Amino acid sequence: MKESQLPDPEKIKYSFNLILFTKEEKLRNQASEFLRQLEQNEPQFLLSLLNIYENENTEVMRLQSLLLLKNAITRNWIKASIINGKRVNNLSEQLKAQVKESLVKQLSQNIALKERKILNQILQVIAKYDFPGKFQDLENYFITTLSSINQIMNVISNPIYDFIITLKTIEKEVSKNRLMAFKTQQKEFSQKVLQLFTHLWKNITQLQLQDLTKSSQFTCNVLLQKTSQKLDRILSYLAMPFHQEEDLQIISEIFKALLQKATELLKLYSNSEIIKIHLKTLLSSLTNLQQLYPISVGYSLQDFLTILRIILFLDVHENRLINIGLASLTRILKTHFYYCTKEQFKEIIPQPKLQVYIQLRELCHETFKEFFNTHIISLLERIIIINSSKRNQNIKEILEIEQDLMKKSNEDKDDVFESTYVLCEECEEQLISRFPQQIMSYLIENTQQLISTNYSVIKPDLMDSFFSLFGRTIKIQEKLKLQTVSVIPILNYLFQTENPEYYYRYIVLGKEFISRFSQSELEQFLEQIRIIVLKSNDIAIQIAGLDCINQVLNNQANKIDCQNFFNLQKIISLIYKILQDDDISHYIQVIINFLYLLVYNSFVKKTDQIQLTNDLLSNQSLINLFNIKISLIIENFCEMFKKLLISFSFGNVPDQLFQLAIIFISQNIQSNHHEILDLYLKLLYEFNKVINDNAIGFLLQSLFLKNENLLLQNLENNTTQYFILSMINELIILDLLPISNNLYQMLAQLLINAQTLNDIEQQVEMKNNCLNVIETIILQQIGSIDATFYGNLIVFLLKEFQNFQQTTLKSFKFIDLKTKVINILNIFIFKEEKYFMELFKENKVDKDQYFIQRQENSINIINKGYKKLNTIVTLLFFKFISQPIIKNFIEPVIKECIVEIQYEIDMQNGQYREQQIKNRLQYHNMEKVRLSKNRESFEREKLLERKLDYGKLNMQQIVVGTINQVMIQLSFQEMSQLIQDQNLLDQLNLLLDEC
Repeated sequence: MKESQLPDPEKIKYSFNLILFTKEEKLRNQASEFLRQLEQNEPQFLLSLLNIYENENTEVMRLQSLLLLKNAITRNWIKASIINGKRVNNLSEQLKAQVKESLVKQLSQNIALKERKILNQILQVIAKYDFPGKFQDLENYFITTLSSINQIMNVISNPIYDFIITLKTIEKEVSKNRLMAFKTQQKEFSQKVLQLFTHLWKNITQLQLQDLTKSSQFTCNVLLQKTSQKLDRILSYLAMPFHQEEDLQIISEIFKALLQKATELLKLYSNSEIIKIHLKTLLSSLTNLQQLYPISVGYSLQDFLTILRIILFLDVHENRLINIGLASLTRILKTHFYYCTKEQFKEIIPQPKLQVYIQLRELCHETFKEFFNTHIISLLERIIIINSSKRNQNIKEILEIEQDLMKKSNEDKDDVFESTYVLCEECEEQLISRFPQQIMSYLIENTQQLISTNYSVIKPDLMDSFFSLFGRTIKIQEKLKLQTVSVIPILNYLFQTENPEYYYRYIVLGKEFISRFSQSELEQFLEQIRIIVLKSNDIAIQIAGLDCINQVLNNQANKIDCQNFFNLQKIISLIYKILQDDDISHYIQVIINFLYLLVYNSFVKKTDQIQLTNDLLSNQSLINLFNIKISLIIENFCEMFKKLLISFSFGNVPDQLFQLAIIFISQNIQSNHHEILDLYLKLLYEFNKVINDNAIGFLLQSLFLKNENLLLQNLENNTTQYFILSMINELIILDLLPISNNLYQMLAQLLINAQTLNDIEQQVEMKNNCLNVIETIILQQIGSIDATFYGNLIVFLLKEFQNFQQTTLKSFKFIDLKTKVINILNIFIFKEEKYFMELFKENKVDKDQYFIQRQENSINIINKGYKKLNTIVTLLFFKFISQPIIKNFIEPVIKECIVEIQYEIDMQNGQYREQQIKNRLQYHNMEKVRLSKNRESFEREKLLERKLDYGKLNMQQIVVGTINQVMIQLSFQEMSQLIQDQNLLDQLNLLLDEC
């Protein structure tokens, strides 16, 4: 954006009024577009918005100007353009300085809370890139204000709290940037303000503790408590730019100060909600510092661990504090992993320079080791109790948490705000990894007592958590060659009790041993799980059981005989009841996975495969499932079938899978659900006339014909149109749908209708869909094609092609449309050259202009068959275009011809041709390709090659014949001078010599 004069604030305010208060959509859209153009093209627009904010009295106008300012700055602050090969920022540094100066001035004003919040958000965006190095005004504001606050008596006020919020917002943002150059600037700022800030922090902390000592949580000064809480967080942010070794003392003092405050608050805790919230913030800050500087805070590590232990032993109902305690302990275990032995940290961690740091690192190692060696068992038992308090509340809730957690990426997880159940699991995992011998000894001892005392040594309410820990610990037994305990006696006991709670414990414990079971143990376990699922009336236990079966089928399916699969099919009748539950979203995936694994393994079992698959196809319970008209279930079944399709190699999908999918589609196709239509289209793509039975082709054809009227009624619907026309297209390619005059007329009418659409993108999509089918019809009829029948279509496409020049759209779909039009016109030129040129004359189409535009757009043709056709048609055009155009294009055209000739020569080599076919099959077998919505039809490619019969065309002869024709107008010497590429000229000479 170039610098310009200040846009008129009055016009901007007028646009605000239109957007906010006018009912006419057209006027609102025009106003929005006006503001968008100002933002994109007028940098001074930012100053106009500031002008409105500073001078306007109406709240709505002030807020609107601030909001737009925030969005404009977010989008454009670092945006740049390439001008003359150089990167130039859209906003000049001078303009940025004016904006920053105006914003800082507003911080000192008495403004509304909503406005200050937006103002802080704007400053946060700028600070991300400019603070502190390029934002001296804001730095000066912070230093000056801190100095002023420290000189007044009453430090508890709303203006001071507003200042602290702004400082916290900025520090939080800049602390995220860990680049060294940026950290250096942050450190300089921290050094400038730390003394001033620490003075304020100590003052506020003293007032806060006095207030808490004298008052109850209902009468204490809320503003004081909130101010103190924010200051704690800022203090931790100010410590973050310092160097762990060089600034050891500063980091250590900040950590110690925050830790002492946490200790004092714990003494005053007494179930106070205010202190609970404050402790949570403090512990979170301490944990962040400890993770960032695990050695630098070493002098206070023992005290910090002690505080965390105290918190973990609070009442189990104190969820938030216990969660932060668990998260903090887990993070300490993670960061001190490399300090477990001297050999590890000497090899892996860079050696420090200062002797005091080396000694402190040794102290950390000893503190860490001593604390956990002393408290490992008591911590473990406490975590078991905390975990059990959550597990025993609601099994269904635990399952929902597990399923939701599986869907989360690492970036989505926040260890402080995770559920207590998940945090317990993570903390146990860390303890198991760090102290396997101690934990295994504890588990073995307690397990032996369990068996010898008939399972009475552990309280029933702790069993779930104990078994969960026991199961996960088994993973490290073999790795470390530790003593093991047989789980079979425990599983047998739990199964025989026929108690719902014990059933759940059986499942939780048993699934940890799946990979360790012998053949007979696995079969017994699978059968017992099946019985539990069928006998239980608790939906949570049923889902847990299905999830366990999924794990068996995923990892040990080769060990399961056919009888077990026959038995598992009986569970399908239960699933119908489960899916009637009010909220199935958390565990629908477990059910779908079970059905997928059951169906897939039934198809691939080498023995009794026919009987297994026949049982599935005739399973009324499964057919009833397909008939549940709930969108979420339909979508998941569609995904299951797609997953089943790609589980087999392309072109080798079993007939029985087609039959099963067709049963499902036939029961749901009338819903017009786009996932159903997409699945049907995928079946057509996967159908192989050579491999699959003709009966499958008949079923696919019948499915369409039975629902043809309903489908065709929905052709005007943008969502379903693509699928329906793609179905028709593929059915024609597979010879499963006859080509009729009615079909062609319907497509022609749709093309005309597309012209009337206001949305250009919808126009393009609709034309693409129609032309895709028309192209296939033309290819199928090409041997007996009557070009005059398609005269109107050709004229339509010629006009469409000429209009492309006036369209500025650059989307992929528009490029695809242009390519389709060229391909269809190329077919007609190739087959009916004379008639085509007559149409050119009748419709006054300039051949030179058409050729130029065609060459510009034909670079987007990727398909090898169409590429060859395009090259041939280009050569044909040399008979009709003028000499100057030939001169301009002779070199690129010959270069394109040489490539095609070389490809033709290569394809005569049997080994090369086989490799090309293999590559094409590999491409179509790729999962991404097979699941793509815009999938290219493999059968369409074969149709193109078959119908155009390229094998009978000799590219060398066509090229030489064209050159000889050109040489009637140009001498060979003159033509040679037009070709600048010497290598290309040599190849051309060689070609002419050979012929």
